[in-house]
Amino acid sequence: MSELVGKVLIERYRIDSLIARGGMANVYQGQDLRLDRTVAIKIIHRHLSQDETFRSKFFREAQLAARVAHPNLVNVFDQGSIDEIDFIVMEFVEGITLRDALNSHSAISGDEALSVIKAVLAGLASAHSAGILHRDIKPENVLLADDGRIKLSDFGLARDIGNQTDTGSLVGTVAYLSPELIRRGQALASSDIYAVGIVLYEMLTGSQPYLGQDAMQIAFQHATNRIAAPSSVRPELSPELDSIVLWCTEPDAGNRPQSAGELLTAIEKGRISIARSTLVQPPQGIAQTTKLPELRDQSFTQIIDDAIDTTGMGAAQSPDFEPEISKLASKSRMPIWVISAVLAICLGSTAGWWFSSGPGALQSMPNVAGLSVSQAEKKLAPISNQFEVRNVFDSSAVGTVVGTQPRSALPVPHGSKIILLVSKGAEQISVPKLSGLDLVSASAKIVADRLVVGAVSQRFSTKAPLGTVITTLPKPGVAANVGSSVDLVISLGQIPSVIAMPSAVAKTTLAAAGLKIGKMTFEFSSTVNKGDVISFAPESTVMTQGSKIDLVISRGAQLVKMPVVIGETILAAQDLLQGLGLNVVIDTKWLTSQYGIKKVNGASAKAGTDLLVGDTVTIRSR
Repeated sequence: MSELVGKVLIERYRIDSLIARGGMANVYQGQDLRLDRTVAIKIIHRHLSQDETFRSKFFREAQLAARVAHPNLVNVFDQGSIDEIDFIVMEFVEGITLRDALNSHSAISGDEALSVIKAVLAGLASAHSAGILHRDIKPENVLLADDGRIKLSDFGLARDIGNQTDTGSLVGTVAYLSPELIRRGQALASSDIYAVGIVLYEMLTGSQPYLGQDAMQIAFQHATNRIAAPSSVRPELSPELDSIVLWCTEPDAGNRPQSAGELLTAIEKGRISIARSTLVQPPQGIAQTTKLPELRDQSFTQIIDDAIDTTGMGAAQSPDFEPEISKLASKSRMPIWVISAVLAICLGSTAGWWFSSGPGALQSMPNVAGLSVSQAEKKLAPISNQFEVRNVFDSSAVGTVVGTQPRSALPVPHGSKIILLVSKGAEQISVPKLSGLDLVSASAKIVADRLVVGAVSQRFSTKAPLGTVITTLPKPGVAANVGSSVDLVISLGQIPSVIAMPSAVAKTTLAAAGLKIGKMTFEFSSTVNKGDVISFAPESTVMTQGSKIDLVISRGAQLVKMPVVIGETILAAQDLLQGLGLNVVIDTKWLTSQYGIKKVNGASAKAGTDLLVGDTVTIRSR
């Protein structure tokens, strides 16, 4: 639908660029021309827009989503149709999906995973309280905004809780479908909880619990198996996380939390106390979790016409959902327990061959981290010859294998495809310009750029206002590894001026600014009162709290006594007065050649008078 870019819908929305492709609809970034805001515009594929039943389901998404408003749900603004284009206008969330994050980082920490799930549950609880089921919870529908918000999106499969007894067809993403949906086509609030449990398992382990060649195999495992505890993959995970996953994925819907609100409350109040030892064991008659070869992506929302046959033999073709076993029973005079026993024997024999000597035989995945691609392929050759190299950002040397999918130590079927995760070097980003920002704003910008706030120091500055960033280390514009630290230098403002202050007041003022007194010298001053500061100077070019300031203190004006100059020769009187620091003016009729013999007979100041150094005295000789 590239021809849609640049198109204006109903004279209000301009379509700018494609941001996500889907099996049923594409999502574009656009502009609300009236309100001047960026929006997301979801447009169903043209071939589906011809189906009135699908169109009504599509628009029902907007109607249902508009019934709830919550910070952890993507808001729906509008819906409409023009020129056979059916669209929904939604809140635009700048960021990535949880699937993007998992593709980049595989498993994440327990605390991070729990934080994401609590946000999802908060939004989902709002929907459940409004009587709405989501029915398509998966990492692709969890948005991680750049500003830290977490939002649940895509109510394309949502339905009223009261309208769930029979779906008519099996809908959703097969990797997250609950057993009751697969067996009976029945969706409940606890079906959403099952999907939440699968998403949490995937965040904690880096892999979905069931993998297979096609949707049928995966659905079969959901209908017959029991999800293992995440700690079976990552032993360091806490029993509480195991308990949450296992409670959410109970095969019997009645044993799960009955709503997102119930689960969220239990998590927040620490009421998850089911013992891991009792939960890890599968219920009697339910097979252990088994991973089949993953040959294609099962993350897209799918409509699997009618029902999945829980024997793994195929799908029913009736337009109304009816489990295959029930059909067999209705067409046979044999009791259903006889049919069930025969099917169980067949399944047991087939499964025994498949997982022992057949294509499903399992081997432990070796650890090839730190090897080159060729070395890794050689080490993995006994398991498979199907490899895919996927370059990822990592601090390891470029070209070094940093991991695999499936992860090391996991059991994998012989001959299955192995993805080698190869380092393309650490991802780098340019250090942003932060000068002039306050500490909070600068820290937010650092975190938004996927860097870390490092050491924060302070120093005095004649240019940067108090509390703002003076500079950073590394400098702005320098390329730094994502996740590396950026040190900040914050301004303490200017050093306070203490000129003409009494020395005691000057010391107090500087101490209040966190400065200490260094050297103190004293000088005469005819302009600065005795004891006041004549001048000050920092002891270094970089001044921080605790640095020292040198002070020059006034001794006050310097006084001299007027000597007796009358009777002295002009030259002798001039030398005497200048020697005391006085300026001399000679009032005489004699030539300078006679200064050595002519006598002074008068002066402007009397002998013994106090004069300031620098004063002017006139002597006369006539």
